[in-house]
Amino acid sequence: MSVLSIPPSALNLLFPEYFAETPRFGGYPSPCTGIKVKHDKLFNSIVASTIFYMEYHKVISIRPSKVGGIFKKDALALIKLRNFDYRHYGYLSYRLARLPVNGWLYLYNIVAEKVEVDYPVKYMINRVTQYDLTPLRYLWYGGRPNCREIMKFKPQAEWLRSLLVGYSRSRPLYFNILEKEVKRALSSMVKEYEDYDYD
Repeated sequence: MSVLSIPPSALNLLFPEYFAETPRFGGYPSPCTGIKVKHDKLFNSIVASTIFYMEYHKVISIRPSKVGGIFKKDALALIKLRNFDYRHYGYLSYRLARLPVNGWLYLYNIVAEKVEVDYPVKYMINRVTQYDLTPLRYLWYGGRPNCREIMKFKPQAEWLRSLLVGYSRSRPLYFNILEKEVKRALSSMVKEYEDYDYD
């Protein structure tokens, strides 16, 4: 099963327990099992699933790179190899889809948005949900998950998880860079509050 029928991000949101670890408290709930997972780990998995699935299909190439002036940081350069329909790969692929062939972006640029919010990781999960999961209306019945329909995607989620495990074993450096770059991108979106000093 090398072609998914829904974006990889949607599979992460439908089966989060396959892709992220459980927290001590709180977390993002799986729609059918109710198992909760850590928001940051889930979002890292959404990003990883998107870019590695795209590379698997040879629509992009992923290369380690450096960014910055004196204090260079590791980064992942995503090079577009051919044109594609972003709806197949999900919300995070939109900026890459708009590039010309051989154009490229850093991973940071597909995550960071020009907003200031209190919880960027929850904001981004909601954005991905809005664009990649909400349109799949048949998976919901009266606002509740239609688990009979959702469970039909379980084999695809299992295949995607095994794809990620394979990449994490063959390219651990990429996953390390991905986590740091996603964290940097999310940090750039944190709302800053004025610090008033009253005498």
